[in-house]
Amino acid sequence: MLLLRDVTAGLCLETECMENRILRNTKRSLSEEVRGPLRTLLQFCKILKESAIGETAKLLDVLQQGLQVTELNVGNILDLSNYRQRGKINLHLEEFDLR
Repeated sequence: MLLLRDVTAGLCLETECMENRILRNTKRSLSEEVRGPLRTLLQFCKILKESAIGETAKLLDVLQQGLQVTELNVGNILDLSNYRQRGKINLHLEEFDLR
């Protein structure tokens, strides 16, 4: 007698749990290890700009703008991952030509 058992459902649940765990860890890491230092650098730039003059002030302005854009991008990535986790969007990989 041959006994067959479908284990794919269990594997899907394990894979889904692992994906969710990885996603949570990545979001936590982005939030704590990237956002925190970015905010600190933004505050530091703001403080330095108060006493900066000439070219130094311009460079600090550029640095601050770059940090703000980076912070926005991190926030967008976190938002997208929240949508995906709630099942509101599905992402798939696709190759394309940038030209």
